[in-house]
Amino acid sequence: MSNSDETGIAFPTATNINNRVLFPLFPTNKMVTFCVPDKEVAKDLSLKLLAELDKSTGMVKYLVELAECWEVLVGMAVATIFISIAYIALLKWITKPLLYTSIVIILLGFVLLGGWCWLKKNEFDPVLQENNYNAAFAGAIGAWVIGGIYLCFIICCWKNIKLGAAIMEAASDFVTANVRVVLLPVLSYIVCVPTLCLWMFAAVYLYSIGKPEFEENSFFANIVWEDNTRYMMLFFCFGLLWVIAFIICLQQFMIAATVCQWYWSGEGGDDAAMPNSANSTSVFASFKWGIWYHAGSVAFGSFLIALITAIRIIFEYIVYQYEKVGNKENPVYKCLKCYIRYVLWCLDSYVKFITKNAFI
Repeated sequence: MSNSDETGIAFPTATNINNRVLFPLFPTNKMVTFCVPDKEVAKDLSLKLLAELDKSTGMVKYLVELAECWEVLVGMAVATIFISIAYIALLKWITKPLLYTSIVIILLGFVLLGGWCWLKKNEFDPVLQENNYNAAFAGAIGAWVIGGIYLCFIICCWKNIKLGAAIMEAASDFVTANVRVVLLPVLSYIVCVPTLCLWMFAAVYLYSIGKPEFEENSFFANIVWEDNTRYMMLFFCFGLLWVIAFIICLQQFMIAATVCQWYWSGEGGDDAAMPNSANSTSVFASFKWGIWYHAGSVAFGSFLIALITAIRIIFEYIVYQYEKVGNKENPVYKCLKCYIRYVLWCLDSYVKFITKNAFI
């Protein structure tokens, strides 16, 4: 059984035979020992499926754009790695000059801005152009005051500024001596891809647990879940967030552990030439420490991150559902949405910061 929509494309419909729903019925051709859909019908159905997907999610547009520019994306990813390595290597020589030059330029900027406003003030008549005169005068005083405060902060924090520059130099030395560490984020991404594929494969089976309800002129069936299945799906989705967060947190722990090995072995100090300190860092040892000794800490930190991420996703889902039926232009709603979104972002950033430093 089939009918057609306004596009004229044949579209099979559900058939009820002996209280069993059979969906859909396709004209087929025999190929060896298999039945395959008719070529023309399969083509029309594929176009219909893509049109329905694009109408509901815009997925087709994204897939087409990804297929057209994947080479550029891969090239940019590879170039980013080499540019990052080169930049970090250059920081060894340009960190202090760049930092101190920036401080001087900012300070001179405030001084010159104040001087320009002061000279501009003299171009205005204090009586006939009182407003312009007062604005230029206030601008000069404000720029010089801010510059003075900025200079006071520099003087008070000079030791911390020197310490920050030294830390940047040490970070450059570490990355230059352990270039393989730069590959850890790439490896984490490579591990996440098959993990996501495996999760999607299992999610399809989990999603299909239930009673299907077919609708006329639709490729997709609505699966009616029981409460237990719904809870399983929610837990499965949270598990994906937890696993991805665990991989990222393990990568951060491995980098921190490798830095500790490099620093405490003396490779970054004056005794780097000592025979016992050379090549004493091991990424594999960091991985072993993370899995064998600190898996609980990494799992707990990733659990907190996954929990906050799940809360943010639930909030965005509530916003999406409300905006479909509610007044999304309401100023009170907009303010409340932005405020909650900002609070959740701050909470997420705070938890990630604390977790990263806890690993260190």
